[in-house]
Amino acid sequence: MEFISRNKINDKEWDDLLEKIPGNNVYSLSWYMDALAENWMIARDTKGKNLMLFPYKSKAGVKLIHQPFFSREIVCFLDEKHTPASVIAQLPSSFRQVEFSLRDIRGIDTKKFKVEKWEHQILDLNRNYKTIAKGFQENARRIIKKATVSEMVLKESENVKPVVEFFRKSKGEQLKAIKEQDYDKLIVLMKTAIKNKIGKCYQVVLPDGEVLASGFFFDWNNRITYLKGSASEKGKKIGGMYFLMDQLIHKYAEARSE
Repeated sequence: MEFISRNKINDKEWDDLLEKIPGNNVYSLSWYMDALAENWMIARDTKGKNLMLFPYKSKAGVKLIHQPFFSREIVCFLDEKHTPASVIAQLPSSFRQVEFSLRDIRGIDTKKFKVEKWEHQILDLNRNYKTIAKGFQENARRIIKKATVSEMVLKESENVKPVVEFFRKSKGEQLKAIKEQDYDKLIVLMKTAIKNKIGKCYQVVLPDGEVLASGFFFDWNNRITYLKGSASEKGKKIGGMYFLMDQLIHKYAEARSE
């Protein structure tokens, strides 16, 4: 495997390649990594068929492979002859620590690495809304029903600040490792995604313009990916995020089932 530094990566070629990988997600696109990672590189075999991305940063003169905040996982596309462990073993000696998220952990020595299992939910939207809604929990259906008859409406907006503000107030105390500079990077990421016509920011608002909830999503590679979102205190009380998610599920499910 050869390691290719960021300044030698062709953005369009890399992003086009990622789009062709079945089930791949948005997190490894060039502009996504540029917005969040201090630096990054890719490992690639001579034929370009085996790939692995390595975001990294420097701390006290030591290089660390590091998963940036607000990126769930990075691309690791390897055949049976190549494992993540074998690629990691080829990292230059200047890298002293490895910490990131992978779907594929073949060959990883659990005696050398601490392995934590993280899960996220996936909802199949290739069905009509009524079929999907039957799977909602009773409490969720009750909140959605109450919210639907309120004066709340869902609208698309390019104003991403409420996403950060609501998220910081709701989760900031629990996630103290997230610093001010990380929130700044999140804003840059969302604005860049909108510019690239991949990001969509949605708000739940009242007739007077008050924003009750806000969420950010990526629409890429036939997947709708939820990034972050939260509601104001008032919005939480009246089911603002339940309303937002329900409206978007309805929107995208009906569009795909037509």
